[in-house]
Amino acid sequence: MAVVEYILPPGSTGAAPHVHHGHAEHFHILDGEITFDLDGAETTVGARGSVSVPIGAPHGFRNTSSDWARCLFRLTPAGYENYFRDVHRALEAGQTLDPERLAALRNAYSTDTL
Repeated sequence: MAVVEYILPPGSTGAAPHVHHGHAEHFHILDGEITFDLDGAETTVGARGSVSVPIGAPHGFRNTSSDWARCLFRLTPAGYENYFRDVHRALEAGQTLDPERLAALRNAYSTDTL
């Protein structure tokens, strides 16, 4: 298991729709609210709420509010946290993270961009 903290500025996208084939995600909203696209529905979850995304379930999330949002999410099993490290390294190296580059990084971790 791995735990990642995610901080979303107002109006930002956390992740465009995608599917993980190697891990499940369990989001725990700490501050603000986050809107999830899951099971064909849009659901907004506030502080102290949670959302679980099983392996193979298409999903995405974003902050549609005018306030900052913060959540922890558990990845089970661990491994996908290295995707975030790869994104960070790419940004540090001055690479542009356009949708094609992000899709390639996700693909390396058994994740399909929709």
